[in-house]
Amino acid sequence: MKVTKKAFLLNFVFFSTIFLNQGALAQDQCDTTLQCKLDFGERATDCKDSRSDKSICMCGSLPCNTDSGTDSNSLLIPALIEAEDFIRYFDSSNEHRGNCGSGPVDQQTTSDPKGGGCNIGWTAAGEWLEYDVQVNQGGKYDFDFRLASQDKNKNLNFSIDGNSVDNIVAPGKGWQKWDDVSVKNVQLNSGKHTLRVTFTSGSVNFNYFDVKKSGSNSGNNKLGFFNKNTDLLLLHFDLDNDLDDAHGIAGAGTMLQDARLQGVNFHAVVGTYSKRPSSFPNMNRLMNLAFSNNWSNAHTKRNNALNTVVNKSLRTLRNGGDIWIAEGGESDFSADVLRAIKNQAKNINTKAKIHVVQHSTTNEKKSNQKDFNFVKSNTDYRKIPDGNIEGNGSSGFRTFATQYWGRATSDVESGAMWQEARDMANQFNGQFGRFDNVHIGRGGMDFSDTPEFCYIIGINPRGVKEFFDEFL
Repeated sequence: MKVTKKAFLLNFVFFSTIFLNQGALAQDQCDTTLQCKLDFGERATDCKDSRSDKSICMCGSLPCNTDSGTDSNSLLIPALIEAEDFIRYFDSSNEHRGNCGSGPVDQQTTSDPKGGGCNIGWTAAGEWLEYDVQVNQGGKYDFDFRLASQDKNKNLNFSIDGNSVDNIVAPGKGWQKWDDVSVKNVQLNSGKHTLRVTFTSGSVNFNYFDVKKSGSNSGNNKLGFFNKNTDLLLLHFDLDNDLDDAHGIAGAGTMLQDARLQGVNFHAVVGTYSKRPSSFPNMNRLMNLAFSNNWSNAHTKRNNALNTVVNKSLRTLRNGGDIWIAEGGESDFSADVLRAIKNQAKNINTKAKIHVVQHSTTNEKKSNQKDFNFVKSNTDYRKIPDGNIEGNGSSGFRTFATQYWGRATSDVESGAMWQEARDMANQFNGQFGRFDNVHIGRGGMDFSDTPEFCYIIGINPRGVKEFFDEFL
């Protein structure tokens, strides 16, 4: 069969594009060995092909992201480990009680204000759960067990590799009255270990245990759920149809200028949509005003945005931090980030370490449902009340009132970004087949994608006025 020059070139471009897209996350990992050590710890020994577009972090003779034989079920610590993520168990009854999980181990939806999804319940004396963990850096660790019980003097035993560490007494305040019970300065050598929790007396509810390096003081810099010492905040905006994202970007930028949020490790991404829009406004100036250079454009350079977010996320996770995603868009981009993380760090418990917060049922429905289900199944997914509505428990950042614009645009620090957000929203609202946002159309405000951010940091003003009272 004769192949024309034109057909050959088209096939070459097509297959080259596939190859580059598939290999994008594996290429250009580093410029120096120090960068590899930041990502993979002291086991990193070299940045192979340094400063080329195919540089790879090496750990001895193998790339650092190669599965070196560690059990993929082992959880890399430090980490917050959910009780239901056990590897082995003994349950005295084959009956499953509760509305979470399956199999003999009883689980229920928890009402713990710190979250966690499900907790282990209906425990009986002698039942136990085991967890395999991988320790890359040996040393002393603290274990904070999240426990509850209706009765006092109910306890469990904590052991490592078959050796008892401590007997723990659960707080006896109520089945869903949770407290942390700590075991401090436990020596763990590098390598794989098996942790066992044995319900000595039964009648203890178990939500999770948080493992961190002793003396890390990681709890001293908490903002709501977010730990400023260790965690990464990802701010996602779709900007595919509704110009509320423009106002939302200004809202998030205003929050980040607050003194309480100084030092927060964050990255913003615009263009986290499901279906590519027919037109996309140039938001570069607004994004620069709100986030300086700490943002990516997934509309124009999706692979670059994906690489940036994945690398930042892996560095955070490998240093023991959590990822918090304020999902102002659809779940498609988050799903690709999650797939890359699971591929490159197989021993990370993503359900414990990656938290996705979404306010919009519309965004859930617009997402590719395969991607949405993947994110929901593999992360700590939290659906909060709709930010478009006041009085439903959400912040409710939407109003027809126009009087707040003067206050917003005249602010010394945030004024320029609010003016740019207003100009961009007014220019594109209802244009090029876009949704006609009536609040924007009547001169009001709609930054209803901001409540996820408020939820994560635990500062929840109710309504537009309270927002500006809080942050301006």
